Amino acid sequence: MWDAVRNAVDERGLKGQFILTESTIIDDTEIMHTGTGRISKMSMYPMSLYESEESNGKISLKELLI
Repeated sequence: MWDAVRNAVDERGLKGQFILTESTIIDDTEIMHTGTGRISKMSMYPMSLYESEESNGKISLKELLI
C-alpha cells in the first residue's frame, strides 16, 4: 500500500491526495521506505457518541443551551 501511495504522490506531485488510517503500532520490518516528504502523521480524535452509536442523539447540546 505504501509503495502504491508513494508512486502516486511522486507521479502527480500534488499535496493532500490521500488519507490513510492505521493503528498506532507500526512494524518497522515491513516498511520499505520512510515516506519522508510524502507522508505525515496527524492525530485522529474520537467520534461523537452518536457516531459511535453510544447515544441515540435525542438530547442535543444545542437544544439544552437555547
